[in-house]
Amino acid sequence: MNRSKILIAMFIVLFQLTMTAQKREIVAYYPEWGPALRNYYVKNIEISGSANKITVLNYAFIEPAPDSSGNITAKFMNPYQDYQKIYSANSSVDGVADDSTQLLRGQFNQLKKLKAMHPELKIVISIGGWTGSTWFSDAALTPQSREKFVGDCINKFIYGNLPYVNNNGGNGVAAGIFDGFDIDWEFPVIGGDEGIHHNKNDRENLTELIILFRKKLDELKPGFLLTAAIPARGGDLWKFNLKKDQESMDWFNLMTYDFHGSWDNKADHHTNLFSSPADTIFKGIKESFAGSVLYLIDSAGVRPKKIVPGAAFYGRGWKVTDSSNRGLYQSGSVAKGISESGFNDYKNLASLMNTGYEYHWDNDAMAPFLFNARDSTFWSLDDPVSVALKTRFSFAHNLRGLMFWEISGDDSVG
Repeated sequence: MNRSKILIAMFIVLFQLTMTAQKREIVAYYPEWGPALRNYYVKNIEISGSANKITVLNYAFIEPAPDSSGNITAKFMNPYQDYQKIYSANSSVDGVADDSTQLLRGQFNQLKKLKAMHPELKIVISIGGWTGSTWFSDAALTPQSREKFVGDCINKFIYGNLPYVNNNGGNGVAAGIFDGFDIDWEFPVIGGDEGIHHNKNDRENLTELIILFRKKLDELKPGFLLTAAIPARGGDLWKFNLKKDQESMDWFNLMTYDFHGSWDNKADHHTNLFSSPADTIFKGIKESFAGSVLYLIDSAGVRPKKIVPGAAFYGRGWKVTDSSNRGLYQSGSVAKGISESGFNDYKNLASLMNTGYEYHWDNDAMAPFLFNARDSTFWSLDDPVSVALKTRFSFAHNLRGLMFWEISGDDSVG
């Protein structure tokens, strides 16, 4: 009996130590267009204090695209911003200006400096996105196309061999910056942005692409990260071999936001923790953060440690026709945003409460919203309270951590 008690006690201690030791990820997406379009630089990650908190920074995006020979390779969306722009001392993360003769400049050099300041921070290159997934199907189509694409990704972002343009780039100049890849194919088989290529075998081809990425990275060095951004809507998840793909992935970044938006004619939560009885339905399903996570675990067979669900550092808005229920679930049209219609960064929404907006909390959805009765405008958002609740949910279900799209939407103090 005493021996049994000792064994049980040892098991409990070991279990607690394991739980304590298990790393929780805080994954931040950083947009390539941050400096040009949002006045947000790598420097802001440091001065806001965010660099001390996040564990993985996903640089978004590069895209699959054909080269001059027709092969699908890794294309820079803006090579000038990526590694050619000269940074002044004022805009540089470490206060040191770029030398006009140095081969690596731009945001890649800023990321290199940030990583030197925070050696534990992992930096991952994210491939695709909503507008950058046009040629993903072609990249994944055949063993030859997969070999070419994966090889080119590793050549550019692991070996750091950047195209030499305008006295920038060259062999090995970006080596050591990136710690792996995040595959953000939106979406295989069907759906996505206008003009995206599809193939009926996209799902299986994506699995083979993931397996090849994992194989090539492991051959170089164990520890390189391989993740994938996947939709949170149950009606889209059939496009992915989640149960099989998880064997090659470190985790899935589950996009638990945009459940509702400008495409809907009714104001609703876009990144709610739970579903409300009054929530509208998409393809017969009420969408929520918790519902998406539990679907992955209970129905798709994904292990909890492979799941990193998302918070939104932005909001979705409507101008409603009826102020009942403070605008929630009322008919309406897209609200005016600062950077785009129906969209505002968290930093902009946080300041609205000083301009006629009232803060409200939905206990059913466990989600906040803002409403201005004067002009009948409604905004759905995440805030520190809702993100804290999502974090607690992630801990309670032993998930890998939490991610967010995207860091340039944050306020100045992180």
